Amino acid sequence: MRLGGDNLTDADWALLESRVCSTKGHVEGCKKAAKVRCCKFEDTVKPARTKAGRKSRAAPKVTGRLYCAIATGATVIAALREKVNAINELHIEGQRQKNIRIYESQAVDTGPMGLPVINPHVLAAVDKQARSQLRTLSMYVGMSALLTINADMATEFVNGTLGRVEEIVVDESNEEIVKAIRFRPDGSKNVLTIPRRKLQIAVKGVGMISRSQFPLIPA
Repeated sequence: MRLGGDNLTDADWALLESRVCSTKGHVEGCKKAAKVRCCKFEDTVKPARTKAGRKSRAAPKVTGRLYCAIATGATVIAALREKVNAINELHIEGQRQKNIRIYESQAVDTGPMGLPVINPHVLAAVDKQARSQLRTLSMYVGMSALLTINADMATEFVNGTLGRVEEIVVDESNEEIVKAIRFRPDGSKNVLTIPRRKLQIAVKGVGMISRSQFPLIPA
């Protein structure tokens, strides 16, 4: 996590700790933890609706889980999308305050008839599914980023590759328009020029939505 635990609230930590599951060493871990704290939580899964759209009469399914306390100094990797986005925004704002040039690329969403998507509910549905292509991508030269496509399976340019933004190519007539991003994987001498990519997303009740955006997310 780029900005560390300083940006996690007490509620964030409580949720995170309750979801850190352990099978190996669980008993040993619990012996070392405070015995007064019960190391269990319950997941409640509500039954799906019937085909007719009515609520199911079945009772919710409750599953018990065990967890061990997070050790002091431990490194925990977790991804709560809203929290990650909020932390990234804080980081970008911090770079702005250092007078670092920030570029922004807005996604272009088009509907089944090629018309721009402006309905906020449809945009929210697209955002939920298009996690690999953000509605607004803020970036700067030197930013740590994650590649979200398989650009070249024969090299290190695959989905999940961590690297740096080497260069931001802008339009000659308008520097606010980003034309391409030059991306270098960590520990590599190779640089990939990334253009916008289109992602097709099915939105219930609307149809197929096409999102055009750079396949990078801040890391």
